[in-house]
Amino acid sequence: MPEPTEQPRIYYGYTPHVEPDGRFYFNGVFAGVRESSARACVAVQVDPNNNTIKYGVSVCSENDNFCKAKGRQLALESLYEGFGEVPINTFYARMESDHKRALFFLNTKVNSIFKNVRAYQRKMEVIKKENANRRSARASV
Repeated sequence: MPEPTEQPRIYYGYTPHVEPDGRFYFNGVFAGVRESSARACVAVQVDPNNNTIKYGVSVCSENDNFCKAKGRQLALESLYEGFGEVPINTFYARMESDHKRALFFLNTKVNSIFKNVRAYQRKMEVIKKENANRRSARASV
């Protein structure tokens, strides 16, 4: 198999908009009511060399205006900092292309974050602290 000559493509997905009163819609159809109106962006990249799917997440505060460009930038930084990585197991391996693997994983991850955004916010805080500790340890050496 020839070596890839360029970086694998990065795919982005967003959690649905939630109205101030908690109502949210999928494809224009009322889908339920949520307590949290925080929005999130997910960046996904299939790494065929390591046979993994890497992802990064950014979550916008409920008090901030959601900006897709800023969300993409933060999710990309999170991806490169190693927020999450899963092996391409037999389920994903059966899909015929990295494009399909990335889109399926992205959809699954966006739904997971939408259901439990606070857990992902906590994980982001832990990873930021770990990265800051690593940087300070390197700086002190």
